[in-house]
Amino acid sequence: MAAQSRPSEGSDNEGSIAEGRVFYALLREMARGGMGRIFEGQDLNLNRQVAVKVSGMKKGRSDPRFLREAQVLARLSHPNIVPVYSLGEDEWGRPCYSMKLVRGQTLQAILNAQREGGAEALQGYGRERLLGVFLKICDALSFAHAQGVLHRDLKPENVMVGEFGEVLVMDWGLAKLGNDPVFTPEPALALELDDPSPGETLDGEVVGTPGYMSPEQARGMVDSVDERSDVFGLGGVLHAILTRFPPIEGETLLEILIKTKRGEVSKKMTGAGNRAQAAPLALQAVTRKALALNPADRYQSVREMAAEIESYRDGFATRAEEANLIRVLLLFVKRHGMVSAMAALLMLGALVFTVRLSASERRANENASVAIVEREAAKSEAARALIAPVEIAHRDFDGEEMQHMLADVPEHLRRQPWSYLQSRLDTAVLTVEIADRSSFVASIPHPEQPNIFLTLQENGWVRAFDSVSGGFHDLFKVDAFEPTRVILAASKDAQKIALVRHSPSGSHLEVRRLPGGEVLLEAESASRCSKVFFNPAASLLFCGIRTKNKVWTQSEVWNLNDGRKQEDLQGFLLWEDSGPTPGLYCVSKGNQIVEVDLSTGRALPVLPKVELHEVVRHINFSFGHVISSDAKVVFTVGGGQPLLRHISTSTGSVKFESLLATGQVRGVDWNPSPPLVATLVQRSKQCAVLQLWQPESGALCKAVFMLGGEGESTLVIHKLSGRIAVFQGARVKVWNTREPTPLTTVEGLQATAPWFSFVPNSPHAVLTTSDGRLALSELSTSRTGPQPTLFLSNHPGIPSVSADGSTLLFSRKWGAPEGLTDAVQVFSRSGEIFSERTSFFQARFEGEGKRRLLSPDGSVFVSEEEGIPAFYETNSGKLIRAIKLEAKTTDFFGPNAIWLDACRFVNVFDVQDDRPWAESTSKTDAIQIWDIRSGESMLKSFAPKVGLLCPAPDGRTLAEAGTDLRLRFRSTATLQVDREFRLHDSPIRCMAWHPTLPVLVTGADDSAVRVWDTLTGRLLHEFDGIQFPRQLFVSPDGRRLCVIRKLAAEAVVFELPDLVAAKPPGHQPPQQRSF
Repeated sequence: MAAQSRPSEGSDNEGSIAEGRVFYALLREMARGGMGRIFEGQDLNLNRQVAVKVSGMKKGRSDPRFLREAQVLARLSHPNIVPVYSLGEDEWGRPCYSMKLVRGQTLQAILNAQREGGAEALQGYGRERLLGVFLKICDALSFAHAQGVLHRDLKPENVMVGEFGEVLVMDWGLAKLGNDPVFTPEPALALELDDPSPGETLDGEVVGTPGYMSPEQARGMVDSVDERSDVFGLGGVLHAILTRFPPIEGETLLEILIKTKRGEVSKKMTGAGNRAQAAPLALQAVTRKALALNPADRYQSVREMAAEIESYRDGFATRAEEANLIRVLLLFVKRHGMVSAMAALLMLGALVFTVRLSASERRANENASVAIVEREAAKSEAARALIAPVEIAHRDFDGEEMQHMLADVPEHLRRQPWSYLQSRLDTAVLTVEIADRSSFVASIPHPEQPNIFLTLQENGWVRAFDSVSGGFHDLFKVDAFEPTRVILAASKDAQKIALVRHSPSGSHLEVRRLPGGEVLLEAESASRCSKVFFNPAASLLFCGIRTKNKVWTQSEVWNLNDGRKQEDLQGFLLWEDSGPTPGLYCVSKGNQIVEVDLSTGRALPVLPKVELHEVVRHINFSFGHVISSDAKVVFTVGGGQPLLRHISTSTGSVKFESLLATGQVRGVDWNPSPPLVATLVQRSKQCAVLQLWQPESGALCKAVFMLGGEGESTLVIHKLSGRIAVFQGARVKVWNTREPTPLTTVEGLQATAPWFSFVPNSPHAVLTTSDGRLALSELSTSRTGPQPTLFLSNHPGIPSVSADGSTLLFSRKWGAPEGLTDAVQVFSRSGEIFSERTSFFQARFEGEGKRRLLSPDGSVFVSEEEGIPAFYETNSGKLIRAIKLEAKTTDFFGPNAIWLDACRFVNVFDVQDDRPWAESTSKTDAIQIWDIRSGESMLKSFAPKVGLLCPAPDGRTLAEAGTDLRLRFRSTATLQVDREFRLHDSPIRCMAWHPTLPVLVTGADDSAVRVWDTLTGRLLHEFDGIQFPRQLFVSPDGRRLCVIRKLAAEAVVFELPDLVAAKPPGHQPPQQRSF
């Protein structure tokens, strides 16, 4: 389809562009600059709107910088970098490329509107929101730097802010790509200072935008430009956000360049004598450090600068401001409210008093305790500031940088978060370095023994490696060889092993008998063999042949009975052996997938015919691929930016693309149980990253590091045991992916809202079945599946139980009178017998997640009527008193509405943020405690990062899992944070307290359920391999743990280890306060 009109070259009217079979209609010009023009366009094939950038070069002239910009953007796949769709030429032969169309405005336009006094811009883009925009810019630049790309033209004009909060860094035309030969910049041009205006981008020996470019760019020192030059540009953007003006100004371009070379930054941040207009001192310090004349004095990475901004937003001191103790205390007061304010003022007064009377030893001793508290507070602040960049490195999978930064933290500042992150550097269950120090060149799982791997070393030894004990057993030895590509394969009966060694002339194939090494077949091939498979009978050997351009054209078939080569299979092979029966599939030249007869080695008739054009296009054989056990999915890795792709073999469609860690992909493998896809990426010579992915959604389950070692890394999964081994040089590391063996598994629970409760002193549990009914089920270790010994209700509903399990309340809609009412049943328990105590009707809840919550002693429950929450008697359903709210609310009974004890109730509200540093229109979450005797709020504390609450059994401590990966412990007497730990690599999804000990069990999406000492943050036990835990329950005797996984209609019960070591001296079991 062509456009209806054909404008003349240089016209602003619409035209059309064709690239391959993709057509675009140009609608209107959106922007223009020195390198070209940007149009709004319409993709006529997919009927979507796009942005099209057209080169400013005249027809017939090449534009290497424009081409390089498109190729740079194609490499940078990141949410905050505009994605490129296609590259081509317009109707007049000018280069152009299409990209995502973002409707919004540039950051410069927002700042201009604020400078001109625009009320809408001032209200909609306060400083806090603009700092959020700035952090997204930092994320984009940090990612680009990890790919070796420098922007070199950062300014507010090159940042697009979308209508829905999107932030995209634009205009990569001046990007520099290090030493990549594909992107070698063209020779520098002479700069004419009289041509451009101060706000335009310069292109020549001096590249960048005057006012925002770094001093080294202004001097034309191209070889000196590095990440710190972009840090200077970020400092300029931050200066503009704080002042609405560029950091360096002048009347002429020459004046601006001279000031830039001298590092003469504007003083507008200080308010020019007007303190009300001055930027916060902390942000001034960060900006000045980023804009330092000497690159060595700036932040050495974007990540480091971003960590400073995050510290400021969280209410902590930045390292740039070099805050004194008084400043740290003031920030502490702002974060922790009035109670802490009084404490801090007392500490400050004591400090002044101590300084004035320092000569008095007696007075100094009186204030020693205060000084200790002050020093501890300062240490905590310093420790948090030092750990913030480490956490960013951990998030970016940069284990090597983590290791360096953790080592730099002084001993006295190494708190629990430091210990946790240090432990993340090596999570392997086993690390072994072989005694002869000969590197591993190939490894495969043993076909019959679950924990054994077969390995080949450079010195020629073929050995069996036990991944549980760490021992090696010699099998046989072949001739030693120079390091080269070697492929191993073992027959299903473990009687034969195939070795393929690559050489410049082709491949050398050997088939030997296990375990002695007797040669059964030896052959040479002129082609390079990349895949080797035995058929189940070990009578045939399939060798996938790959040409120099890495396209598989055929597959050799060797008959091991007579040693002859059969007729080749035309196409490449996909082999799957993780299921009960192995399968071999061949993708032919016609892009059809066919099954291979494993007894004859010949392709079966194409039935049904499956087109695989997309599969062939996406599979990158230089990195790897793996097929699922049902042959319905191919997982591939590769591309300019490493991606894991889920591709359907029946349709060729891509279900998801997940971004891998930055680096060179070393392998991909599939684990059927638990279902996982593993990828291995070599970030550097000293750091590799193993990532485990959920195969249906592409969600990252876990990422672990391998630091040190020499040589390339190889990934192998043993599908019989789920153990993952990574071989690197002469060292091997092992991880376990399978969850421990449970005591029992109870199936048939309700899938959408499962509920479970242990019955004290009994092998039974109360649970909701798949149809929502309430049942008493036996937790037998010899049976699985729903074993209801008694249905307590014949209709589905929502239960709630008292802390001691003696009272159970069940709300159901069925069986209630007509109208908006629920039938409420109350059961009493005596031993293992539940009997209905009473029943009544109450106004029905409308909305998901609504429920009646029984108090710990079972005497009271909280409910709501007409949007007003209230407390009711359990025996009669009568109203005790309503909760006094300023206005009706619909979120009182959210997931964090919980009883603390028989007298107090806690929940989380979205409230107006009236903290001193907050903007007037901002809102945040707050934790509130309610007194049921008065119906009034007793305490309120702001908790902007709250994710999940879990009160201790004695009601004195409240565990708060934050969205910032922190677990905070608050005193319920003050709601102040007593201590703060880091417990998981992803947000905590569920928690449960031990009934008598200061022990907390936590579960997160990093495939781990962990048991912690809440006083020290020490890990007591870990249940690894549990994917997506969503609910946790600890039995009343503290001996059993029930885990309910996401979307799994089953309860898995494990035995808890002996936790006596966690019991502190003088510890007393918690007691419930009665009402």
